Amino acid sequence: MTLIGKNYEKGFDRLFGYALSSGAFVGGYLVVDHYVEGNKQLLQRRLAVLREQRAQKAIFHEFENEPDHRSTGDKRSVFFKFMDTHGAPYK
Repeated sequence: MTLIGKNYEKGFDRLFGYALSSGAFVGGYLVVDHYVEGNKQLLQRRLAVLREQRAQKAIFHEFENEPDHRSTGDKRSVFFKFMDTHGAPYK
């Protein structure tokens, strides 16, 4: 179809260009999506390792909240209380 010196392409001739551009966009999306999914999986694995390390660190530091059972302070006080009540006075 010719209108005043300008040639318009037929619809079938433009189909190749549309297919080529949409194929490029879809192909680019698939390539980028592959890298994004790979990075997500890598991030999830790293976060799982960090969570495991934090859990092990928390288990390692649990003993700090427990009282120290190695002290002999209470035993001495009981002994000296017994000696004070039943022993001879100091002169």
